[in-house]
Amino acid sequence: MHNETLKGNRKYRGFCVELLEKISEICNFTYTINKVEDGYMGSYINGKWNGIVGELVEKKADLAVAGLTISYQREHAIDFTIPFLNLGISILYKQPKKEKPDMFSFLQPLSTELWIYMFVAYLLVTFMLLVVGRFSPYEWVSSL
Repeated sequence: MHNETLKGNRKYRGFCVELLEKISEICNFTYTINKVEDGYMGSYINGKWNGIVGELVEKKADLAVAGLTISYQREHAIDFTIPFLNLGISILYKQPKKEKPDMFSFLQPLSTELWIYMFVAYLLVTFMLLVVGRFSPYEWVSSL
């Protein structure tokens, strides 16, 4: 840059500014870029919007060109264009290697402790049925 101080719209640069320039050329309108006074994007606090969304709601601005997240609350306060560039959030993970299952792989869904508890419960129930059957007088009567 030379030793000049930029004024007006010329002091701003970037993707959003270039996009706004192209839109103004196509739609034939002029614009002035203003920073938001409070520096926020827009939150609904105490029944009032702040930031960019607040300026749009209060008609201080006609449009906003920003990397603004579309949320349910904002969607009800202002109109959004269809996103033309969506980066999204991705989760990267390593694909597991395919291994041949071993003979006891059917046991893997449950922990070892749980299998032990189930086996002990099975033995206890079996033993209790045996004891109840031995002491019950109806167990020894033939039903024929």
